[in-house]
Amino acid sequence: MAQESIDESISVSESPKVKLKVERGQVTIKSWDKLEIQVKGELDELSEGFILVQQGNQVMIEDQLPRKYNGSNSDGSDLTIFLPRQLKLSAEGVSTDFEVESLEGKISIDTVSGQLDAKELSGKTQLATVSGDIRSYQLNGKVRLESVSGSIHDRESTGEVHYRLVSGDLKAQSAAKRIEAELVSGELELVLDKVKDLDAKSVSGDMEISLNQLESSLRLNTVSGDMDVTFATLPDAQIDFDGGPSGRIRNQLTEDKPKKSKYTSSQSLRFAVGSGEADIRINTISGTVKLQK
Repeated sequence: MAQESIDESISVSESPKVKLKVERGQVTIKSWDKLEIQVKGELDELSEGFILVQQGNQVMIEDQLPRKYNGSNSDGSDLTIFLPRQLKLSAEGVSTDFEVESLEGKISIDTVSGQLDAKELSGKTQLATVSGDIRSYQLNGKVRLESVSGSIHDRESTGEVHYRLVSGDLKAQSAAKRIEAELVSGELELVLDKVKDLDAKSVSGDMEISLNQLESSLRLNTVSGDMDVTFATLPDAQIDFDGGPSGRIRNQLTEDKPKKSKYTSSQSLRFAVGSGEADIRINTISGTVKLQK
């Protein structure tokens, strides 16, 4: 069956609420300075119809597929969508790749096995995929990036960022003030600028963190993983290290040495650098932590 081409548009009010559903294929979302939504491209080969409707301030866009289908050898949708820059967007797909850029507002995009590419989004952004990768560039505001078995590569984010992965790797270069990262069975690499608060947790994975400056607090927890923390300059901080069973610390910031537990193989260390203004707390079980400049 040949794919059907479309080129449709509707006028909308300011800051529309847009719901988008495309189950397969490729969707490219761009902004423009018009109170208008335009959709063009090709529908899914199995499409049963295209919806572009408006009710009040809400707009629904959907390439409708059968409830049940076996289309592994069929072509999915290939759509380019132009939206007003300021909006509320909720998009979902199954095996859909999304590319989205230059939007402001509340943006939520979920796909199962598709890849997410996001660029220059601001406001409140949530991107989630199960087995796909996330690549993001210059996201600003409150940002949440989640992948189960894919990787996340984030560059030049600002504001507040929350990363969550289960069996994927995280690589981020960020200027965000507040950062939270949760990983299971994955590797973490963070290159950070001036951070106010950082909270990172890892199970069965290593963490490598580089910081230019820490303003307030640093919380690091790892189980069965090693951790390397590099400071551009000596942090002005109170540092507390608690090594659980088989936990080790290699302190290369000062001459302070860890204390060994009398009855277990754990280590602990508490010391201050400068006036101890910031608060650094590190916990590990079955891992080695290295602090260095």
